[in-house]
Amino acid sequence: MKKQILFAAASAALLLASCDKEGTNTQTFTTQSFNYITEVSPTGAPSGEVSVEAGIYKFGLDYNNSTVSMSAENLPSKVGVTSFSTQALAASQNSLMNITVDTKSTLMSDISVDNLTMAYSAYQVPQEYSDIPGIANQTIPYGGLYVVTRYTIGGNYLVRTIWSDMLFSGTTHTSFNDSGEENKGIGYRVILNSKDKKATMVIYDAQFAAQMPKLNLVLENLSVDFQPHAIVIRGNNVVAKYSEGGQLQENPNFPFDNIEFIIQGQNLTQATCNFSVAGKYNGAFDGSYILLTVPGTDK
Repeated sequence: MKKQILFAAASAALLLASCDKEGTNTQTFTTQSFNYITEVSPTGAPSGEVSVEAGIYKFGLDYNNSTVSMSAENLPSKVGVTSFSTQALAASQNSLMNITVDTKSTLMSDISVDNLTMAYSAYQVPQEYSDIPGIANQTIPYGGLYVVTRYTIGGNYLVRTIWSDMLFSGTTHTSFNDSGEENKGIGYRVILNSKDKKATMVIYDAQFAAQMPKLNLVLENLSVDFQPHAIVIRGNNVVAKYSEGGQLQENPNFPFDNIEFIIQGQNLTQATCNFSVAGKYNGAFDGSYILLTVPGTDK
């Protein structure tokens, strides 16, 4: 059966762009992420318990022949295979490439890997989302290359990639004293501790009412629930912190009565958030992981 692999990149220089046909022109890179692993129900939907394991992905680009090969390493033994590799896959030299391959002939493994989709992107932290003293700098893989991938193994397990440090942007609607605001400048950074199932959230340029100054707020010790269809982050009665003098200080003016941030979608790159602050501000966010390069592909 033919399967489709989708590659997308923000920088044409890192894709299979035109190059000198004389001599060898290849590039390899390795990126580490976390594999979000669930069982697959009879209908093909994710089900059962979730395991989050560190994973390694390697890519080989051949610019002269316009091909890409991929290998996955460090998969848990329970899925039936700890690694697999593809042969060189033909690719067009566009920023958006659709590649059709035969799974059995391209995978150097004795177990089937199906429904493989993948996108990779070069990434730099946007300037407006600057580092905050008291919070570790955003973790970026070597070379700034991230990979979004999803596939099933042996028809029994669904594997998707996530990261321990993710940044989301989109639209936040807030209400205060019967007036509402729409804000596209608020960013949400989620720092996951998968072992302890806890999260820290940074809300950049938080502004819940027109008269409120923009603030970078930090919410710590939020609970994390890894579900088959989503990552759910919650907190109640959390006093936000802000950075002052290189340290985080509590800001009693902005206690979050409750907050729920849900990461979802086929590739776990979409997000929604609902929150209430100080009994008077309410907010609702809808957006996507900042690496999502093809709008509407993860609904």
